[in-house]
Amino acid sequence: MVNDRIPPACHSSELVVQQLLQAVEHLSPRAIVLDFQRPFEPALGQIADHILHTLPCPVVLTEAYCRDQKGGILLSPVPPHKNLRAHVQRWQGRDIWLELSKAGQLLVLNKEGCQLQPLQEIPPGPSFYDEGAFCHYSTRFTDERADFCVWRSDEDLRQLLDCAESLGVTGAIGLYQEFG
Repeated sequence: MVNDRIPPACHSSELVVQQLLQAVEHLSPRAIVLDFQRPFEPALGQIADHILHTLPCPVVLTEAYCRDQKGGILLSPVPPHKNLRAHVQRWQGRDIWLELSKAGQLLVLNKEGCQLQPLQEIPPGPSFYDEGAFCHYSTRFTDERADFCVWRSDEDLRQLLDCAESLGVTGAIGLYQEFG
């Protein structure tokens, strides 16, 4: 996986491609994933194009860089509140890779409205499973608010991946820190 955390002004596309060619030759990866998140920087688009058209292995790009490119696409993680089919539908027919995450979400409903927040920890107590969203959920109520917590367990992610494969997803990638 190659990211764009270092500004593109510090890179030559030729040098990046040369280093990636050496890595591909040495490691024989299934694909190179370009996790670029700065579509507003033209230099990164040029680097991505150069990598895509030069490397001998498949190159997977994020949605922001996919445009009309021939490479595969790396989709962001499917949030627990979003339907998997809707998440991948736009990209059907492409080489789709899915980023995995165990990050849960907390929906808080109060007199100010509804806010979506990261779930800091899985709440204690009973939970329910939603087969369509491949996630667990629980609710908490007080006089001031209602909390709706959604998250995915390891087994939920396995089921999500099985379904994703049936929808044409060909690869998945996750951070070691979340899954290791």
